[in-house]
Amino acid sequence: MCDSVPTGNVISPAQGGAGTKQVRLSVSDMSINSRLFIGLCLVAALVSCPGSGPAKESREHHVAVSGSDTRGNGTQEKPWRTVAFAVSGIKGGDIVTVHGGLYREKGIGILPSASGSTKYPTTIRAAEGEEVTIRGVDAGGEAIYTVGVSASHVMIEGLKIIGFSRTAKGGKGGTLYVGGGKRPSSDVKIRRCELINSGKELGASNPSIVVFNSTENCEISNCRIYGLGTCDRDGIKIWSGTSRLLVQGNEVFNLLRRGIDNKHGGRDRHLTIINNYVHDVGHLGIHLNGDQSLIENNVLYKCRIGIGVWRNEGRPGGSHSTLNHNTLVNCGNGIILGFGPAGAEGFRSCTVTNNIFLNCSGEFPELSINPYNKNPFDFGHTIDFNCYYNDRNSGVVRHHTNKPYTLIQWRETSGQDAHSVQENPELLGEPDNFNDLCDFRVSKGFAKSFQTSDGKVVGADIQDMKNCTDHLPRIPSNVRISTP
Repeated sequence: MCDSVPTGNVISPAQGGAGTKQVRLSVSDMSINSRLFIGLCLVAALVSCPGSGPAKESREHHVAVSGSDTRGNGTQEKPWRTVAFAVSGIKGGDIVTVHGGLYREKGIGILPSASGSTKYPTTIRAAEGEEVTIRGVDAGGEAIYTVGVSASHVMIEGLKIIGFSRTAKGGKGGTLYVGGGKRPSSDVKIRRCELINSGKELGASNPSIVVFNSTENCEISNCRIYGLGTCDRDGIKIWSGTSRLLVQGNEVFNLLRRGIDNKHGGRDRHLTIINNYVHDVGHLGIHLNGDQSLIENNVLYKCRIGIGVWRNEGRPGGSHSTLNHNTLVNCGNGIILGFGPAGAEGFRSCTVTNNIFLNCSGEFPELSINPYNKNPFDFGHTIDFNCYYNDRNSGVVRHHTNKPYTLIQWRETSGQDAHSVQENPELLGEPDNFNDLCDFRVSKGFAKSFQTSDGKVVGADIQDMKNCTDHLPRIPSNVRISTP
């Protein structure tokens, strides 16, 4: 460790101190896509420590509520007291093990100097079998995230992190921010964490519980991301500077805004959003705006809109993306493909296959096609092998004319959904494992008469969700159940 280390706030206090370099970015100097977050969240106190590059082998440091930042040395016998102090002086590849208890922290900054390597990632983890809670404390200034990661090759595992809410400044206050500055942060993995916020005001800063901005090859998996009370937040925000992000096996719920929100898409985003359970979301369950992406095997329940794939002005948006084997239950709308003229940079060429739309009957029917031109089929989409069912109306598809179509009418009009069905799916039940919760695939008996594009059972297979969710939605009462 260094002889003297700062507190490790995401943005350091104005007074500074010896050995601390103050770096502040002007919001006016930044692009519209980055200034809302980087300018507010990741201006970090940079620490000068000898030999701060990736270590040849990992060293382990310990943090405990019984420890001391002044008398400790980071060993298990003499641990540090705060996570912020421990991470502010670590070298690349080090491990910080946090022992059970509640930690009230004013900002934890994992800086580029702490970047690890593929073989030795820098790791901040809960001690095995111990419950660790980090509760953010408002540090003043513009530090609005409890944990900020601007390093690369970092693993955060097993922590419960609670963000604060600063309502005096328009509801700012997030939980976890991952993002680089001039260079993207890469290979940051967030695993088995619980990430929480209770923000009640939106504000101009678009606060979210988790943010990825200017990252490459990162991952968030098997986490629970949710709001407490009436939470006016997005769950996971994915900004345009992020590419090749894996969002897998997470439960995202109890939010007024969006569950997984990809904002301002661009070329070569390659996002992978698979095996997530998104429920009780006031707006969009999953919002995709980055091209060449995959949304597969997700369950969306009680969202105003299940999945929305958009484009932005002058960009391809979610073009050339695949939405496959998802199940949408009791959402106001199922999937919306829309908004943007055809053309070289227009939104186009998505594949929507093997999905179940069950009782999605809000403003639009289950599937909506919303282009700004006369022919919605100039976009080159492939839509087929889906199962539509709604016990309240017969319209399953709508395009820009606002006219709902039955499946038969839709086929005749568009030439799409040639192999799809419009009937009540008989779903697989898991009574022994899930207290009669649904596996969200159609039964094998139903599948015999229903072709799929890949030979699998239609809908989302939740097998990979079993270890990270404990309250999947109950089977709707009107749906037939078939025990495997």
